[in-house]
Amino acid sequence: MQVMPMVVAFMASAIWHGIEVGFLIMFVGMAFNDYAYKVGEKTVIGNWVLTNVPYRVYHPILWLY
Repeated sequence: MQVMPMVVAFMASAIWHGIEVGFLIMFVGMAFNDYAYKVGEKTVIGNWVLTNVPYRVYHPILWLY
């Protein structure tokens, strides 16, 4: 996964919507959230959930996430 293009995209969105602290914090938070989602399935806990927990249990959580 390439982090720099993702950071540039979220920073461009923050600048496009206005240079305000709230937007900057929101878009940086969204970038970290996206990164955690993409990396989370590669961790030991994420792999355990995908292999041992039924899809119907964790799918609504992923959909909300």
